[in-house]
Amino acid sequence: MEQEYKYDINEKAFTAARNGDFGTVKDYIEHQLPSAAIYDKDHVSLLGAAVESGNFELIKYLTLTVTLSPLDADYNGETAYDRANKSNDERSLELFRKVCGFSWEESFHNPVRRGFYPDPSIIRVGEYFYLVNSTFTFFPCLPISKSKDLIHWKRVSYAIINPEWVGFDNMEGGRGYWAPDISTDGKKFYITVTLRGNDGDAHEWRQVIVSADKPEGPYGKPVFIDDGGIDPSLFHDDDGRHYMLVNKGARIIELNEDCSAAISDSRLIWFGSNKYKPEGPHLFKRNGYYYLILAEGGTGRGHCMTCARSRDIYGPYEPSPLNPIMHQYDEEAFLQCCGHGQFVELEDGRTVSSFLCTREFEGKNAILGRESSFEEVNWTPDGWPYLRNGEKIPSLQRKKFLPDMEIEINDDVQNYYPRWMGFDFLSPRGLKAENIAIDENNNLTLQASGSDMNLLDFRSALLVRQSEYNFTEISGLEIPVLSEGESAGITAYYDENSYLKYGIGKRNGKLFVLFQEYVIDSYRTDMSFPPDISLREGMNIKLKMECLGMKRIFYIDSGDGFSRTHMTENTEYLLSSGISKGKRFTGAMTGLYATGNCRVKFNLMEMII
Repeated sequence: MEQEYKYDINEKAFTAARNGDFGTVKDYIEHQLPSAAIYDKDHVSLLGAAVESGNFELIKYLTLTVTLSPLDADYNGETAYDRANKSNDERSLELFRKVCGFSWEESFHNPVRRGFYPDPSIIRVGEYFYLVNSTFTFFPCLPISKSKDLIHWKRVSYAIINPEWVGFDNMEGGRGYWAPDISTDGKKFYITVTLRGNDGDAHEWRQVIVSADKPEGPYGKPVFIDDGGIDPSLFHDDDGRHYMLVNKGARIIELNEDCSAAISDSRLIWFGSNKYKPEGPHLFKRNGYYYLILAEGGTGRGHCMTCARSRDIYGPYEPSPLNPIMHQYDEEAFLQCCGHGQFVELEDGRTVSSFLCTREFEGKNAILGRESSFEEVNWTPDGWPYLRNGEKIPSLQRKKFLPDMEIEINDDVQNYYPRWMGFDFLSPRGLKAENIAIDENNNLTLQASGSDMNLLDFRSALLVRQSEYNFTEISGLEIPVLSEGESAGITAYYDENSYLKYGIGKRNGKLFVLFQEYVIDSYRTDMSFPPDISLREGMNIKLKMECLGMKRIFYIDSGDGFSRTHMTENTEYLLSSGISKGKRFTGAMTGLYATGNCRVKFNLMEMII
């Protein structure tokens, strides 16, 4: 069903723009429309619509005279610049190059780490950049990604891969490891992170530190700093002293020589500019100033970055007159909830900031979770940082910081962790090593953990981050020996409070195709489909899930091609804001599952996501 327009706009102007009717568009803009900054139901601008027509005189008029931006995006994140490139409109591409200051080939799109990659922390080591992100109660914990150009990233390792060190066996979804920070004192590399327990636990908040000789790891056994804040970061000063910062606001704690223990009480040094949920403190030193960067305003649409500076690490800190130095003021923009940044200096002296953001499907549904993006930091003559790219803050499409450079992953890095982790799988609360195996033909055997997916002791799912709104998952499996009530197949998963299952189940002694949706505390949908073919244990089948925004369509193939069995129109329960139960800070995931005590074989060579 066609969505109703969200704005009071004149549809005739868009019809004229798409038809390339220069005279009519000019008349509407100069005599009838109260604003030229209007959008259709898909958030396409008049310039984006005009690009569809190919009328260069109209495109030039809207760009140079009306000054509509080629970088305005629709709800799919496609800009007018993208549209011109797609249609190979050379004249418009040259015009946009002059206006934007870069060619389309020289540009990239935020976010660059797509899907559930929140709370990005970054350092540079020589020519390489290293990025670490939150994983909450998913295992392995805290992925470490590597890049040469800030755009092309490869996950090289994890900060915590030993199940005995994880510490979140009984934690509810959305808790666990919050907001990591990666740093170096020039001798060792450190990752610190909050371990957020359940309410009422003996330790509801603990700050965790692991260290390694190389940024990729392997990282050693965690040490703990028992402080009740969140979002820790480490700062290693020029005089050899080490500090931890935690919220609320920015509180500072001095650490010992190897960053394994606190040697001072915490001390508040700044509480932020707007005083609402100040968190994510990071220190950055430049020209004799300590610059303190905070995330403020909560993780929703009020999210932002603020800054203060001092000549003394303990303050007092002077707030920037430019605060907030990043905030998404455009409520209809494709990127929302932007904040939680950290600065990194490039080899040539430029400064770049990481930040998190969300992409909103149809302007409202951020099912992909919080993602990692980058923006250039500029400096005023008197030394204040600000994030600008023309008038677009933050940037969806901007000039690349560095030339494209792919990286290779060394084999010795891969040896730090079990082979299954090399497939970018995450598992709720951790898999036991004996419950998973991958043979030389990429057949993955998964032993179920003895429970259903709504319980905290469930472990037997292998999930990947959903990185786009539209995708297809295909998975091949061998129907396992199932007991009554057990099932195995593919899943779309958020946490133990909201997920769906599509697979093969057993009821009343018979095998059937299963579809279930679990929301809050019960299965709101529980359907079985008698298949057209006779299912049997040991049969090889394929399952397919097509995702089209909030809609999902499901198919089974027993050897004669896929046949559709079911469709669900609305999976908003996979959104962070989709239901109200528990801590919901992650993002939609998709992958494989098994329940009960069955043992199922999946073929990774037939897996497509």
